[in-house]
Amino acid sequence: MARVLVKCPSCQNEWVYRHGKARSGLQHYRCRDCHHCFQLDYLYEANKPCVTDKITEMALNGMVWVYVIPDEYWESALPSSSPI
Repeated sequence: MARVLVKCPSCQNEWVYRHGKARSGLQHYRCRDCHHCFQLDYLYEANKPCVTDKITEMALNGMVWVYVIPDEYWESALPSSSPI
């Protein structure tokens, strides 16, 4: 049986134990020192810890995408103001 050295991503401690499984079927781990729960692998890219860090950084730095709607759209989409 092969052993894998698992370190806590929060405190870098090696005192880690298996702590059930995620809905995706991947193994959960928990640190005995800081009680942080984590996974080594993620099935979905959006669940990785680095993705939430990027989203937070973009929000704090004002890096947002704005979609500009051309004036021609508004002129054709709005009802004409004709008197009754």
